Amino acid sequence: ELQQKFEVPSEEKHAKDTSALVQIRANTAVERDDFIFWPYAKQMDSLTSAQRSVVESAVLNAPIRIDGAAGTGKTMSLIMRAYHLLLDMKRQSKSYKIIFLAHSISTCQRNRSVFELYPESDYFMNPDSPQHIIFETLLSFCAEFVNIPLDIVVEKDAGDAKTYQLLLIEGIVQEAKRSNEIRTLRHLLSPELYDLFDEEKTATNVLCAMLQHEFSIQIKGRTDCLIDSYYDLPPIPNGLPCKSKADKEFIFSLFCRYQDALRSTGSFDVDDITLEALSHLNAPVWRRNRIEAGYDYIIADEMHLFNINEQSIFHYLTRDPGQKDIPICFALDRSQAIGDRGDVSNDYAETAFGKVVRNNYNTVFRNSPQIERLCASIAASGTLMFHEHFVDPYCKTHCVFTQEEEEKSTQPILHLYNNDEDMVASLRNHVDNIVHHLQCKPSEIVIISFEPTLLSDKGVETISSILHRQCVLLDTNQTNQLHLLKGGDVILSSPYAINGLEFKAVILVGVDEGRVPQTSGTSDISEHFIKYSAFNLLYLAASRAKYELIMLGNNLKGRSSCLDHSIASGYISIESH
Repeated sequence: ELQQKFEVPSEEKHAKDTSALVQIRANTAVERDDFIFWPYAKQMDSLTSAQRSVVESAVLNAPIRIDGAAGTGKTMSLIMRAYHLLLDMKRQSKSYKIIFLAHSISTCQRNRSVFELYPESDYFMNPDSPQHIIFETLLSFCAEFVNIPLDIVVEKDAGDAKTYQLLLIEGIVQEAKRSNEIRTLRHLLSPELYDLFDEEKTATNVLCAMLQHEFSIQIKGRTDCLIDSYYDLPPIPNGLPCKSKADKEFIFSLFCRYQDALRSTGSFDVDDITLEALSHLNAPVWRRNRIEAGYDYIIADEMHLFNINEQSIFHYLTRDPGQKDIPICFALDRSQAIGDRGDVSNDYAETAFGKVVRNNYNTVFRNSPQIERLCASIAASGTLMFHEHFVDPYCKTHCVFTQEEEEKSTQPILHLYNNDEDMVASLRNHVDNIVHHLQCKPSEIVIISFEPTLLSDKGVETISSILHRQCVLLDTNQTNQLHLLKGGDVILSSPYAINGLEFKAVILVGVDEGRVPQTSGTSDISEHFIKYSAFNLLYLAASRAKYELIMLGNNLKGRSSCLDHSIASGYISIESH
């Protein structure tokens, strides 16, 4: 039974303390496969008192934060709250404008599609209506706000953006090595940092990933690109070990070259767009205009996927220039936070609202008990990677799958093959077996590949040929329109592009020690960075499945150490082929 842990604060109380948040602890699931197709009134009737208090909360001037593991219905609560607010304001004949922000195009499209199922959605999605809602990615909002066309932004898609950034950084690193610059600085750099630039100790792609994170989060996000501020910034767990002034100066020089490379191509990355938008949002013109042009309410899905630069945007979107009222409702699951490598101490979500009181959605709606236990095990296994900032989303879980749903659910299985060719060739049997067992469409299955070559055009062709079905890559703007997929299509995705989506079954390709985590070319310094990212991505990918989860790996590369605890606990079985 759901228990409301304490009384929802009144509007009068919040008028005195707008930094407090409302906490409701939900311990029973209500969502079903067809829940989004139910009439709104039936959806409301199915909610418990605690969940209803989130959707119907009368508090509009203070933040509402929803914490919970993947699949706990956080997004559905946000969508229902948006619709409820618009209905209420329409009844009162009050003008009201909501912006519903998401991290990825696919998640934004999914949220919009669910909202469109409501009877008055056409009216509310019309920007000329007195009460209306706008669905946007944060990137598209920022680019439009500062009049920068998206076609010159390198990061329109998670997978493409990561690849492009890494290519630029790799070029800079290779040039620094060719010029003997690093060897010249050896006596100045700390041994830990110097070892990262030794190809015999650290693979170039690992180093580039660490530099990418340092540039985005530490330098752009936390120092405003100022070297003096960077001097004072301590290194974070699992990041670059920049301990000395010389370390900082060398890394900052590489960052400046990265910025020059962007300028030479006429491109901007997401952080450039975000910081440019921040400079405009924090300027006198917007401070005057926000009273009229700002939003009455902000809803942010998957706050954990935004880095610190992006999180800083939200405070400037409301109508109140003094920012005393914070009309925002946001959801997050820290175990999915692949963007900030575990250090959330400076995050907007942790610091912007004063004392944080959370709305905890602790029950997994989406996953079967078997998959839920595996995801909890993966999250627990990665605790050391999160250090003291780890937030366990599975501290209290209750499953309410019906008998019919339990009959569909199966134990997660790791299939190990003798080589990559056999591993990929097995996909057809796995897809056919899932379709037969779950009586579902192939488009309700997703293949998530940890092997980058399978995400290329040639890889898509190969998988389509093996499956004898059209394989659609979820990596570009053109293929993020999930509602346009044909029932016989099968979706292929990188682990970076899958956040926020859910499927009846998930097949993970390349789950082995060579790829999850990567073991070749990692030094003692970079090992934690790689394992942290591997735990995050594995958890993120596995938690997309409701009934069936299959992992495929190459036995020659070795069994993934990220699964050691899960295998020992019996949460996943192994089949060798």
